[in-house]
Amino acid sequence: MFSNEDHPDFPKVPDEAVLWRYMDLSRFLSLLEDEALHFARSDYMSDRWEGAFGHVNIAERPRLYGEHYSKMFPTLSVAFKNMKRRIYLNCWYESGCESAAMWGLYQADGRGIAVRTTWGDLKASITSSLDIFGGRVKYVDYTTTFIPENSMFAPFMHKRQSFTHEQELRLVYWLDANTGPNETGEVGSGGDHIPWDAPTEFGHKVSVDLDRLVGSIYVAPEAPAWFAELMSSLVKRYGHDWHVQHSDLSSDPVW
Repeated sequence: MFSNEDHPDFPKVPDEAVLWRYMDLSRFLSLLEDEALHFARSDYMSDRWEGAFGHVNIAERPRLYGEHYSKMFPTLSVAFKNMKRRIYLNCWYESGCESAAMWGLYQADGRGIAVRTTWGDLKASITSSLDIFGGRVKYVDYTTTFIPENSMFAPFMHKRQSFTHEQELRLVYWLDANTGPNETGEVGSGGDHIPWDAPTEFGHKVSVDLDRLVGSIYVAPEAPAWFAELMSSLVKRYGHDWHVQHSDLSSDPVW
């Protein structure tokens, strides 16, 4: 379920905000088959700075943590690294229209698919009992910005300014150290204690109501017509009536 929006690390986002998730065919098939969103472990994201702090934080820590900081540092450093192995992310692009840059970055081969939804429908679609948080990523200058250290989520809701083109909203799931698999096998649901140094999965699936989630489906601008037809047949085979269309970027210019 989507958790309380009053969390300070997740400022309120309008429900009508339009979101896109660009993916390849295999990820789309996984969405249909599993009826779940894939959450990737944060240290497996492409940006090596996910969950990291900047030089401002390093300079401020002796003041923040006091005279015992030098002794605390090894433990603190390990704790921050372990947290990256327990935070899972699912990322969306926010825009009222398609992004040529996103198609180019993720689906240059012309076999890409994009799911269009809204923030309100994304939140409402989550059927899992896991506590899921989410909001807009803040893009900051790590040489001048202090990232709060009193929250496990804050480092994962900030990114470097070089990534502003992503216009990202993300869902975040924390694999709590005290909540392992329950009797049904679902992680994070009140099961046995998970030691901090225990191995964690590279990804988790979070169940969703697909018909609430998906507004429409777009295929990449370079995709051939048969690919769009195949996607239409595929979604019908899975029992959905979503509108599948070619990217608007595939239309011819008007002279």
